[in-house]
Amino acid sequence: MLSVTKDKLFLALRKAFVLLILYFLQNLFTRLPVMGAAPLFLPAAAIAIALIADSEWSAGWGLLAGLLCDISVGDSLLMFTITLMVAGLAAGFLAEFYFSRSFVTYLIFAILTNALTLALQLIPPVFFKGIDVNLLYPVAIVQFLYSVIFIPPIYFFAKRVSIAKRDA
Repeated sequence: MLSVTKDKLFLALRKAFVLLILYFLQNLFTRLPVMGAAPLFLPAAAIAIALIADSEWSAGWGLLAGLLCDISVGDSLLMFTITLMVAGLAAGFLAEFYFSRSFVTYLIFAILTNALTLALQLIPPVFFKGIDVNLLYPVAIVQFLYSVIFIPPIYFFAKRVSIAKRDA
């Protein structure tokens, strides 16, 4: 039976707050593209919260981050929802049983998740619209690097806001 205490509810609201803030920032940065590319914050946030949260909730936080990312990007047909839910589940499971919940683990998972979402973003234009992949590589690399720059601040922000209150 799932018991919900006041502290658990408050902690869940703080994690949802992190996702909403990063959702609004992601929408803001889409208005400030660099060489045609805008960063994605929510894949890194999904991994950060999956590593900070309990492993049984990691897929749920990935699902919420994916939904917000699909809303933010648009025209992605639930690609981010499914990808970030699976990535959150995998990160939470692997961190629970195989890896530590450290910054290095987060960096590795967040970079891999950003690379995966970037590769999946290239599929519709290449296969359904017939755009040459060589035209998309420069923008894809800039988007990847632009997103990777924000990975460390997202972790520290999510960790700071999401940790349980400690007695002084």
